[in-house]
Amino acid sequence: PIGMTRSDYTPLPEVSARLATGYMWTYEGRVFPAPTFQLGMVPAAGMYATVNDLGQFMKMLIRHGQGEEGILLQPETLEKMWQIQYADAGQQYGFGLGFYVSKFHEYRQVRHGGVMYGYATQIAVLPEARLGAVTIITNDCANIVAGRINDYAFELLLAKQAGKPLPEFRPPAPPDSQTVQTLAGSYHSGEEIVDLEARDGRLYAFYANERNRLMQFGDTLLLDDRLSYGHSFLPQADGSLLIDGVRFQRRPEMLPPPPPPRWEGLIGEYGWDHNTLYILEKHGRLYALIEWFFFYPLEEISPDVYAFPDYGLYHGEQLIFTRDEQGIATQVEAASVVFRRRPAGLSGDTFRIDPQQPLETLRAAALKARPPAESGDFLTPDLVEVQS
Repeated sequence: PIGMTRSDYTPLPEVSARLATGYMWTYEGRVFPAPTFQLGMVPAAGMYATVNDLGQFMKMLIRHGQGEEGILLQPETLEKMWQIQYADAGQQYGFGLGFYVSKFHEYRQVRHGGVMYGYATQIAVLPEARLGAVTIITNDCANIVAGRINDYAFELLLAKQAGKPLPEFRPPAPPDSQTVQTLAGSYHSGEEIVDLEARDGRLYAFYANERNRLMQFGDTLLLDDRLSYGHSFLPQADGSLLIDGVRFQRRPEMLPPPPPPRWEGLIGEYGWDHNTLYILEKHGRLYALIEWFFFYPLEEISPDVYAFPDYGLYHGEQLIFTRDEQGIATQVEAASVVFRRRPAGLSGDTFRIDPQQPLETLRAAALKARPPAESGDFLTPDLVEVQS
């Protein structure tokens, strides 16, 4: 009844022919096409739709349930779906039924996000302003970016409605190479540790269970990446950082101690090429890096059972390891899903390179090779020639 004639929950041939390729990405820089198999979650997830069809859906919301060919929802039903559940007095942000309710300037905003392997979608509507925006990104888990695009669209549309000049979008600049090298390191506030990593000339922060790029806004750095936006990092003259107003002191650099023997058989990679679970030790704790991006400290229940923290995607869930006779875990059941160990890195053989040509041929080619000419903001090398 609302005119979504090109949408379906089944990837029929005519749907698949129009489907844009979605892409997975990882912290270490790998990018690969997303898998397209069905996850068995219909109708909770997995709908295929065009932007125009999603526009029809937003029109229905703005019309209080009235579709192109009839009523889908009664206005009073829709209003109940837009009521924040278990709200405190005066609360303006929270989940209704099927929608997240918030404010955009003085307007009520209702929105819904979708995320599937390789895709991120955000729908947002300002019912009282009779405006809607939808952004689809063919990049895994990039909903933050989609939401920011919607926000800027609303800024433009509201300015147009009011007859005001259109606001200009000013993209941030990356910090210069000297700032990147100066700030890279580990910081702590009490027991909380934040790592800043220099990689490929950029500065990344491991903060709030994710790794995100830092960009320069005046004298402040802000997280501005696919997974997060807005946390502030303000460098101080004494070498500390104010992160969202909390002071973090730099930690001394030192070689970490080896992990406890009981963890050695657990550390490694588990799962599939499209969804790999990493178990690793960092700062004296065992961590799980799950769904490529979410970095959770684990609580040890027993040598083979660990709990996810009481926040994030897996609150209340456990990881249960199964070991072989040598004490090496062969699989881990994480949130009731079994991830089998991947062979990578168990003996180091994975990291050996078998030459495809004779060594003398390769050596001669290497001696003749020269690095490509590059231009940009680079540090002055402090290398010296060592002669024997």
